Amino acid sequence: MDGIEIMNQSIDETINVSHDFTSINTYAYLSVVPFSSLGLLANLMVLYILTSDKYFSKATYYLIRMTVISDIISNLSSIIGYILMTKSNMNYGIGTVFCRLIAFIIVSTYGISIMNLCMISLDRYFAIVKPLSPLYRSHKKNMVIVGQIISWITVTTTASPLIAIVHVYHDDTTFCDLPAITTTISAYIYASSIILYYIPSLTLISIYFKIMQHQRVYVQPGQINHGQLQRNRMKRRKLIKMLIIITSIYMITTWPYFATGLGIATTHKSLRQIRESNFVFYVLAIVSFIATIAISAINPFIYLIFDYNIRKKFTFLVRWHIYRTHDPVNRMLSSRTTNDLILPDVNY
Repeated sequence: MDGIEIMNQSIDETINVSHDFTSINTYAYLSVVPFSSLGLLANLMVLYILTSDKYFSKATYYLIRMTVISDIISNLSSIIGYILMTKSNMNYGIGTVFCRLIAFIIVSTYGISIMNLCMISLDRYFAIVKPLSPLYRSHKKNMVIVGQIISWITVTTTASPLIAIVHVYHDDTTFCDLPAITTTISAYIYASSIILYYIPSLTLISIYFKIMQHQRVYVQPGQINHGQLQRNRMKRRKLIKMLIIITSIYMITTWPYFATGLGIATTHKSLRQIRESNFVFYVLAIVSFIATIAISAINPFIYLIFDYNIRKKFTFLVRWHIYRTHDPVNRMLSSRTTNDLILPDVNY
């Protein structure tokens, strides 16, 4: 009888632990929803700003607009997906399909966003460092279009294996995982991390470093006024600071997720195995994934805070709305913007 009691106690403890893990996953899923909802509203506002003024038809803002649309898709997928993932009665087939779709959409939208950031940095490099380049001046529009096509193909090709390798468990149909980490899957994780994070990150660092070096030493021909030189130095410092902030936020926020992926590929342990062997590492893995999803909600606030033109247009819309609410005569103020950007179009 004692043996049976011990066995029953062990089974009860296992069920309780499983229930605790399910609760933790549910809370983790639900924590994404309000943050993604806030990001969705901010992204919609930025998208409206970028489409409501002809000034934002420039190449840089076109790329930012594509990034915002990608972030909106990611926000919507996160909100809908993680609300449904809290349902404990989802069957195995639906859970598998759902997890695969969420994984593919989130990784794809992340990849498109970071590729667009690389294209923005390249566009800024030519505009600031090599504005007279015949290649840039003659083929700028074509470069943007070709770059978009190449980035979309690269990202979707990289993310597409997730549709086949992501699974759930029969006893936990809302837990998305890679149950069997084979050598092939490990190689895929290594390759996708290099393509979607390490190469873009090194590209951003390299290009912005060259821009910063140029801004430190460049003196525009004909500038002999000391006051003008001082103002230009201040603008250069401001630009350098903002570029560092943009690159740092993106890299720091998403690095833990890809570091976790490399750890999984190296140890050949699934998330479930990590959860069973080391709960702290499991929580860190979940947090790293949530942080990567959060970048799509953080991006619009980066634009609103650090891009002068977007911020000015946003301020105008808020003031206009307040004025219209309190005054029956809807005076229209000028919404013309200036070129004092975080990523400015520099014409030398």
